[in-house]
Amino acid sequence: MPHSGEALGVDAANLYNAGRFKVKVLADQFGGAATSLLGTQAGDGIFARDPRVGGSLGPAKGAFDELRDQVVGLLKETQQNMQDTGDALVMAALEYAATDEGSRTAFKGIRETLDAENHVPPVPS
Repeated sequence: MPHSGEALGVDAANLYNAGRFKVKVLADQFGGAATSLLGTQAGDGIFARDPRVGGSLGPAKGAFDELRDQVVGLLKETQQNMQDTGDALVMAALEYAATDEGSRTAFKGIRETLDAENHVPPVPS
């Protein structure tokens, strides 16, 4: 049986919490991983070859750079997809909560608590 009233408001608040806060944490982890991987550029000297065998950075550096760039691209894309998913969940929560007075009231109270606990301004309805 579909929820309505207060139960729907609680369901909407759960969607809101997942979209606004929990999925954001996951997205930030993907972004952090991309940033950390980009930081490996500073260690490119590890590819340096002895001048007696041709000097410079050797053939492995190019392959590593290409792989690193591909993985960084995937991590950033995943971060953006997670952020977009979170935004969609928040939008769905706002829409569901607006369907009846009971759900609006329950959702509003839970949402205000969640926003206050996370020290963020409310999302415009």
